[in-house]
Amino acid sequence: MKRFTAFLLCFLLCALPAFSAQYLYEEGYSKKLADGINFEYKNILTKNTWIKAYVAYVDLENPNTELKVMTAKKGSSFLEDVKTMAQNEGASIAINADFFNTGSTQTNMLGMVYKDGELISTPALDNQASFVLTEDNKVLMDYFSFSATVYSPQGYSCPIYQINKVPASGGAITLLTDKWADKTWGVGFKEILVQSDAVVEIREAASDAAPMIKNGYVLVTNPEVNGFFDNFKVGDSVKIEFNLTPDIEGIKEATGGNTLLVDDGKIASFTGNVTGYAQRSAVGIKEDGKTLILAVTDGRQEDCRGLTQTEMAELMISLGAKKAINLDGGGSSTFVIKNNDGSYKAANGASYLRPVSTAIGIKDFGKKGSKAKSGILKIDKESILLGDSVNLSAEFFDEYGLEFYPQKTNVKYYTADGQTIKDGVFTPQKTGKHTLYAASDDAICKAEVLVTDKISSLNILENDLKFKKGETKSVSIRAFDNEGRLISVNPSLIEWKSDNSNVNVKDGKVSILKDDEAGVITAIYDGKKDYVSINRNTFDKKAPFASETDAVNAFKGKIDGAHTVAISGNVPKASTLLNKYYSLERLKALSLYDKAYVTDNYYTENQEENTISAKDYSIYTKDSTSFVTLNSKNNKFLNAAHWAGIFSDLKNNSKNIVFITQQPSWELPKEEEARLKKMFKEATQNGKNVFYVYSGTKPEVHIEDSVVYICSGQVEEYKTSTMEETKKYCAYVVFSVKGNEIRFEFAQ
Repeated sequence: MKRFTAFLLCFLLCALPAFSAQYLYEEGYSKKLADGINFEYKNILTKNTWIKAYVAYVDLENPNTELKVMTAKKGSSFLEDVKTMAQNEGASIAINADFFNTGSTQTNMLGMVYKDGELISTPALDNQASFVLTEDNKVLMDYFSFSATVYSPQGYSCPIYQINKVPASGGAITLLTDKWADKTWGVGFKEILVQSDAVVEIREAASDAAPMIKNGYVLVTNPEVNGFFDNFKVGDSVKIEFNLTPDIEGIKEATGGNTLLVDDGKIASFTGNVTGYAQRSAVGIKEDGKTLILAVTDGRQEDCRGLTQTEMAELMISLGAKKAINLDGGGSSTFVIKNNDGSYKAANGASYLRPVSTAIGIKDFGKKGSKAKSGILKIDKESILLGDSVNLSAEFFDEYGLEFYPQKTNVKYYTADGQTIKDGVFTPQKTGKHTLYAASDDAICKAEVLVTDKISSLNILENDLKFKKGETKSVSIRAFDNEGRLISVNPSLIEWKSDNSNVNVKDGKVSILKDDEAGVITAIYDGKKDYVSINRNTFDKKAPFASETDAVNAFKGKIDGAHTVAISGNVPKASTLLNKYYSLERLKALSLYDKAYVTDNYYTENQEENTISAKDYSIYTKDSTSFVTLNSKNNKFLNAAHWAGIFSDLKNNSKNIVFITQQPSWELPKEEEARLKKMFKEATQNGKNVFYVYSGTKPEVHIEDSVVYICSGQVEEYKTSTMEETKKYCAYVVFSVKGNEIRFEFAQ
């Protein structure tokens, strides 16, 4: 039995659902797959985990859509993966459905199954809920039971135990049809083949499997236990009475689950509980009775543990379900989507494309518009330096909201002031904000790009580049304007200098012309400079401390008589006397403050009581300021509890929030950086002051969207030209906190 006991069985940010106060934050995207089919991906943060949900909303009354319950092509006794089922049926989307047994070469679908109005399988248990679609597109979700009786010519009767399931050895009668398989069961069971309500053949228990009878059925039993079949001979009439409870007329499609998850918009009383955290699948219906909800969630992943059955019920309610049924989960959970090119893929990240017994598919009949009615203009850069270019691309949609692909010659790009856009590339001729347009048919869409030649700071992201002769590496560089906006930088617009003729640099690409060479590369724009060392540890050459990269900031300074908190870069146990000296001196200096943090490696032999390592999540609040430590050592916040903490801390009563971590935000995965900055921006818009302090070899400050990013200096193992330069590079940041006020400055 398939886990029937143990398991019984780009980001567009979205508004949070009205239900589920435990949901802290949500992000994702939506896409119209067809007229009547809308798809959404949701990444939802709770106190305990991320929920990765793949959801389809289907308008059952839309004439463009049709729901189909799908089974394996070979028959209902076989398994097939959802992708193959969807391909065979031509479905646009599909999810796995019923639970099933795998105790033999052939299998049982456990629940009630109808396909094209024909009963395929009866429910195995009375407490198993089924999803039903009637011929007039009404959805029912209930607990079904059936009874059936077969009568012999003499008037004797015997119950039929099941239809289209593995025959039971205990003597109960099973009815099989050609939807079960292409052959009868065979050896071990006596079989009566019936066509047009008359016996056409009787096969004894020693007989091999025979071709399955068409337009009829086979009655199967163990003759050693049940002798009822002795009442029949070839040509005898056969009468069967069948009852389904609740009695429903006009069932078109149906499939089983195990329990109602949601009943009347509330968590249902479960008749079975698939315990533990796992991937989940469910089907639901909205209160309007016409909007179907198909949902699959990921689980058993590092950043997504999966859901309990109760949590899945809560999710379905948050999606708008009035009623919902739990479907097979774990490795069976699969959400398949048909791509524009006709290929199929599993949308959910945890899908194994495990063969299953049934699936729910939605077909669409290709209703497409003839021209573009709306669009979205995308640009690869939102803020650039004068002289740079922006690449444009437009997505268009027809009158049904579906993706529309006009001929390239039918797409026109232009600007509000008549500047040229050639082949989808805009090269502005002046500074300022420019409005760009794309048009096709009835659709016009626009985007804005900011062009500047004035910056407040220039920032090379690398601290040290290590080279061998013949190698070429690119330097990553960025800039910020006076309003804290991030400006995309084309390296060819920067003036580059090298202090060594054998260390060559052009357009941000650095190469070494001879072995054993070192140097310092300088980047210059608008009078602002930054530096990077080349093979710094090989020679006594280190980039100057670029104090001019510090952004002008109203929070810089100190408050007399305030509570002080110091934040340093790593303070490691060093292998050299010089490094050890600086480590011990740093720890001695940090101990003089009311509270101190070390962002990375900590010289624990001399740890002070008031100095802690920022390796785990913690929060310390003084007056109206909260200091929060986060672990980003592996360039990722894997722990959902950390993200929940970030969100909650940004919502607390503190006026000022200082986050302390190892890595700069740009070293996080792009989606995590975007999420972090979105949270920060919302907090600043709500009146909070947000600071992000990270570890690095060049102390500096920059402002982005009103958030103050501060790099705190480290103690490094390298030779230095002068002691003064070393002190500058090892500078750490000190915050002064008093009431609602906060200030910071660097100390050496």
